[in-house]
Amino acid sequence: MCKYAIIGAAVVFISLYVGYFPFCTQEIITATVKKTERVIHKESSKYLVFTDNEVLENTDCLILLKWNSSDIYGGLEVGKTYRFRVYGWRWRFMSWYRNIISVEKVN
Repeated sequence: MCKYAIIGAAVVFISLYVGYFPFCTQEIITATVKKTERVIHKESSKYLVFTDNEVLENTDCLILLKWNSSDIYGGLEVGKTYRFRVYGWRWRFMSWYRNIISVEKVN
C-alpha cells in the first residue's frame, strides 16, 4: 500500500511540475545575439543562442505547443538585438539553459 502511495505522489508531483514549470518561470528579455550553435549529442540535438547576457536554449516544447525551433534558429542574425520570451532557469551543474519560446526583432 505504501509503495502505491509513493508512486501516486511522484506521478502527481511530476505532472504538476512539468505542467506548471513552463508557465511560472516565463520572462521577456532583450539581448543581442553573439553566436548561434547546433549541439548534437548522440541521436538528439539542440540549438544554443549565445547573447550578450546569457546562453539560451532553443528546443521544441510539447507543453507550450512550440514546434518552430528550427525556424527561430534560422531567423536569428548575429549582431542583431531581439526580444526573447523564455522560460526556465540556468543551472550550470546540469548544463540547463532557459528555453526560448518566441522571438521578436528589436529595431
